[in-house]
Amino acid sequence: MLVTCGLDNVGGHASDGGIFPTHGRISHVPAKNFGTNTFWDGDNYVLRAAGEIHQTKMFSRHLSIRRTIETGMDEKVIKFHDIITNFEAEDEPFQMLYHFNFGYPLLRSDSCVRTSKAAITPMNPMSTDPVHMLDPVDGRGEELYFHTNLGDRACGVIYNEALELGAYVAFDTANLSGMLQWKMMKSHDYVLALEPCNTFGINRKEATEAGKIAVLPAYSSVENHLEIGVLDGLAEIRQFL
Repeated sequence: MLVTCGLDNVGGHASDGGIFPTHGRISHVPAKNFGTNTFWDGDNYVLRAAGEIHQTKMFSRHLSIRRTIETGMDEKVIKFHDIITNFEAEDEPFQMLYHFNFGYPLLRSDSCVRTSKAAITPMNPMSTDPVHMLDPVDGRGEELYFHTNLGDRACGVIYNEALELGAYVAFDTANLSGMLQWKMMKSHDYVLALEPCNTFGINRKEATEAGKIAVLPAYSSVENHLEIGVLDGLAEIRQFL
């Protein structure tokens, strides 16, 4: 339910001094130094997986993600900790987008989406209602909303009170300044995505031309902290909201 998009591109295919496929290449690169660990931390039994992914090009970039994924045996939360590093002597533009996808049965016509207080920018003419969902519609186009001015920590949640069930994405905004919301009510492609990102949800060429692409300085790292969680029952949903 998570597709990591980047590190050289998110959004659509781009040609900008090279070929940058849709959502980048990083999710297709096998991890190195991969391993798992389980241990007791007081009364909590921790389950952890970790690995490194490197994206390199001769005479060009060498970026990596060192990721840890962790939960507890009795928890309803999965935590993600990424360290993104530039191993080259030159500053490197980079894009990150965490594409968390939610579908049926949590996604139904009576489901709703709420986010942290934010400035919401509709990304196409069809984007008129970020809150209320629909039944699947044959041939319907996508809706896209970009959320900015989120504060130090932000979240988005999809919930269904009839099912008494919800799920949320929460993240620190130090290096993830926005969240893209993808509402796709088309039959067969029926999905709601909440996508923390460091870009405007556009591809590398468009972001560069608009001056909205992040740059990772030479030999430096940034860290991202995110989590996804389950809301079980009306009390938890309403408290979270």
